[in-house]
Amino acid sequence: MILDYYLKRRRIQKITSIYDPMESFSAGYVHGKVTHKNAIDIRFDCFVILYLIKGNGSFVDHKGIEHQLIPGSLALRHPGKKTTLRRDNPEEWVEFAMRFPASLYSAMVKTEMINSDLTTAEIPLRDMQEKVDSFYDFLKNHSVRSGAPETLLKAQELIVDFYTKAAQNNSTEKTSSFTEKACRLLEENLESKISLEKIARKTGMTYETFRKRFKEELNDSPMDYRIKARISKARHLLAEPDMRLKEIASILGYPDVSDFSRQFKKFTGLSPQKYKKQVK
Repeated sequence: MILDYYLKRRRIQKITSIYDPMESFSAGYVHGKVTHKNAIDIRFDCFVILYLIKGNGSFVDHKGIEHQLIPGSLALRHPGKKTTLRRDNPEEWVEFAMRFPASLYSAMVKTEMINSDLTTAEIPLRDMQEKVDSFYDFLKNHSVRSGAPETLLKAQELIVDFYTKAAQNNSTEKTSSFTEKACRLLEENLESKISLEKIARKTGMTYETFRKRFKEELNDSPMDYRIKARISKARHLLAEPDMRLKEIASILGYPDVSDFSRQFKKFTGLSPQKYKKQVK
């Protein structure tokens, strides 16, 4: 595995060397309230990745096929191809978006690192959220230029990770159907208390069957998964300069700041205060 990683990294480094500085690269989180509700019949001259964090919508790919978008949906807009994106409620929409240079995209396709036929995939947030957060933190903390080789290297590694997860999920479609529904239910209304028995019933299972299968397939208990989703949302809120700890704790349903701080540190190794300083 280690050898495979370095071989992949070396290949990515070689591809990065053909980058044209005139091409654009950008990445970050986008809230629906600061963008258009719909993007109809749009063509991009670059490769655009959208990974939905929160909200619902639909995506019509360049083949004319419409896909429903939910948290964990990956939508790919290939260079020069017409697509349509609709956001059901912009106020509730949060996405991670990346614009990637067409020259590097073409090189990755030619070397079969990515598949130009793939347009959508369902990747549970637990599989990619940490990697996306880590990449975003890298961009913020290092204040690197968008076209710097190290930035493009990390961007390509993230793209390969997306494709790898998409391939894994496609090969286990039946399993993925359960995990997607279970994860989606567990990620809803993070500020409220939930009944795991009710969630189990919504998947057509008894609680005990649901708990065992969830643990077998995701290596996490349903409750730990929900806590991690809450912590992930907390990380986004902590990155907002005007958000105070008390406000964040309240939004996420914690009774007070101390409970929030204790759980955040347990799962991240950092206090919320230290994390907030890091992402400034």
